[in-house]
Amino acid sequence: HEAEQKFDRTRRLVGLIGAPILAILVLLTPIEGLTLASHKLLAIMVLVALWWITEPVPIPVTSLIGPTLAVVTGVVTAKDAYAAFANPMIFLFMGGFILAKAMMDHGLDKRFAYWLLSRSWVGSNPRRIFLAIGLAAALCSGWVSNTATAAMMFPIALGLLAAVKEMMAANGREIDLHDYKYATGLMLMTAYACSIGGVLTPIGTPPNII
Repeated sequence: HEAEQKFDRTRRLVGLIGAPILAILVLLTPIEGLTLASHKLLAIMVLVALWWITEPVPIPVTSLIGPTLAVVTGVVTAKDAYAAFANPMIFLFMGGFILAKAMMDHGLDKRFAYWLLSRSWVGSNPRRIFLAIGLAAALCSGWVSNTATAAMMFPIALGLLAAVKEMMAANGREIDLHDYKYATGLMLMTAYACSIGGVLTPIGTPPNII
């Protein structure tokens, strides 16, 4: 833990000092085919990208620094630089995140998953359980981020596998979940279903809207 903190401090310090120096070097280096405005914009992009990677300042702050520098250096007007912050897509993202957060806080996503798995048509049939897990993950990830859905569904899938292992043991068959193909398939189904379900709605994953 201490080593990680030291690495983070070093990374931030290197980014804080190194990124502006590299951006200035880019600005001072002649590049054929670029206008002055394009050259300035390239230097700003280098600075912003490196600060996003090293995080010497919070990422949202860096996101505001880019347009601000573009205005200060005369690349674009303030109206054009900040127009994207009022784009309807931004408000759609905000609404989607608020909806997803509310669902997670009240456990609505997990309740839905358990409800689906408790349906009579699922029962104890391994193939139907397989299908139900995938269906629950896909439908949830249409409204909640793919990563959050996977984080929610993985413990449910692991719990089901633990129950399968106990059931097998009761029938006199010991299995190792690490080598059990059904276990591997169930976890892969959960992961892939979260990615597939993300395309169901515009807010399922940011690239849909972009």
